[in-house]
Amino acid sequence: EGGMADTPVRAFLVAGARDAEALDAEPDVQARMWMTIGNAYSSLGEPHASDSLLTLAVERYRSAGIRNLSYADALGSLGTTWSHLGRASEATPLFVEAVAVAEADAAGAPSEALAVSTLQLARHHFVLGDAGSAEPLYRRGLAMLLANDEVSTRIRARWLGRYGQFLWSQGE
Repeated sequence: EGGMADTPVRAFLVAGARDAEALDAEPDVQARMWMTIGNAYSSLGEPHASDSLLTLAVERYRSAGIRNLSYADALGSLGTTWSHLGRASEATPLFVEAVAVAEADAAGAPSEALAVSTLQLARHHFVLGDAGSAEPLYRRGLAMLLANDEVSTRIRARWLGRYGQFLWSQGE
């Protein structure tokens, strides 16, 4: 399972995932723990471990009927992981659902969560080679990010950079 097989970090993550199993009475907390640990595995270059935990998180949100921004985050994280694992076409519905959940939460007002979900879907279309679908999603998501003074410079810079990569790939 990669380069961190017997490290204290792996032990900590394994223990956290095991602790989350005991939280059946608190499905949102349980799913958030699995999502956080799954994202940590992803950051450490462990996509298979990430996939397992993010799948648990998404399934837990669904089985509990929870459709909040944490659920949208979990969908986006799982979609990204599946893309990294060569399952990009299977990830499309996850990104689409993440945008729908964020739109419902935003209730018509632009939000950082909606912007990021939209930009994740744009990048996904770009990765799939569908520039025609990616372009308007990039523009919509960036417009929301830039209009929101509460969005961090780091997040803005990340997505402006990715949009720049997209434009460069299109010869613009």
